[in-house]
Amino acid sequence: MSQHATNTADDVYYHQLEAIKISAYGDGVLTEPGDKPLVADREDRELYADSLFDLHRLLEEIRFEIAFATMLTSDYRARHPIDEHSMTVPKGMDMTLSIELLAVLSTEGPLPPSPSHLNPG
Repeated sequence: MSQHATNTADDVYYHQLEAIKISAYGDGVLTEPGDKPLVADREDRELYADSLFDLHRLLEEIRFEIAFATMLTSDYRARHPIDEHSMTVPKGMDMTLSIELLAVLSTEGPLPPSPSHLNPG
């Protein structure tokens, strides 16, 4: 992996996509001595706390996956520069698909490969 790719991933992970703070949602389960919790029932409070923990892990997983994808893309682009001459489209031949068509077609396409198939080595 190139140094540029890892630096790009770090920039995305640590600066552009900082951790999402969900601590305010803890008010539903954590209280000061003598206060009643916002979620009064113990079972509901445990379910809320479990869901809050899952939410935190899910958000962190998304941050990680975006940074990881950025790193892979950056490394790939460094190893395979785009040939600008092969990318030119003749006038009047703009083949851009509408977002509506892309949304419908996206459900018909093949599933992406397993991440293990992306190993360039």
